[in-house]
Amino acid sequence: MKENPNSLGSIEPAANTVMPQHRTQIQTTQADNLLERIIDHQGTLPPLLGSISGVYRGQAVTILREFHGYGVWFAVYEGLVQHVVKMEGKKRSEIESWKFAVCGGLAGELLWLLSHPLDVIKSKMQSDGFGNDQKYKTMREAIRQTWRSGGVSGLFEGIGPALLPAVPVSAGTFATVEVRKMLSNGDGMPETLEI
Repeated sequence: MKENPNSLGSIEPAANTVMPQHRTQIQTTQADNLLERIIDHQGTLPPLLGSISGVYRGQAVTILREFHGYGVWFAVYEGLVQHVVKMEGKKRSEIESWKFAVCGGLAGELLWLLSHPLDVIKSKMQSDGFGNDQKYKTMREAIRQTWRSGGVSGLFEGIGPALLPAVPVSAGTFATVEVRKMLSNGDGMPETLEI
């Protein structure tokens, strides 16, 4: 991991499927209020818990999305930062924090633009019904049906709400990490943060 710290982002998806799946199923239940939706969802838990495939429905596409998405996120961010370092002829610790934020924001947008189709498929699989109500038995089937019914726009359904928080969240995340690294390394406060 020390040689390639970006590989850490690929480990997280293993724990990232079960709870979001149930949240998605509760959100898409037809009941009028949250309590009714939770109670309605409880009826689906026994069959879910009886089979691994039910509990981990959408796991493969989630892992694919996370592996791909966070790989893009870190690679784009690092590529942009290295470009800034080279263009300005400075050490990384001399770069202003707002430039890290801009690099992070751009990386966040690209993360969601490239991984959103997989997120759509994941959500469709995780919110799918059970038994006779199940539409998607495999990831391939979910992709095929989504493509048939909506084409490219079907794969990018809901992209707006995903892109809106991407810039500020990614910008804040990467700028905070860089500033924290500088402080830990004894490089002092970046110019844009000095008081």
